[in-house]
Amino acid sequence: MPRTLETPKILYTVAEAAKLLSLSRGTVYKLIHSGLLLAVYPASHARISAESLHRYVALLETNQRAVEYKVRRTFA
Repeated sequence: MPRTLETPKILYTVAEAAKLLSLSRGTVYKLIHSGLLLAVYPASHARISAESLHRYVALLETNQRAVEYKVRRTFA
């Protein structure tokens, strides 16, 4: 059977998002409720877009850079 091109996934279940982020499902639900992750409901269950996951990771990186900058300034 020939292989077909796979389309990248656009929406992830909470369990898939948790696995991708190395977090628990409960933590992902907390992130959704806090507004840090945007969930959509195309059916009865939440789905999280790949874009929302990327934005969340970018936010974590930005926050980490700010913390590291403050630490460097404090001990410089």
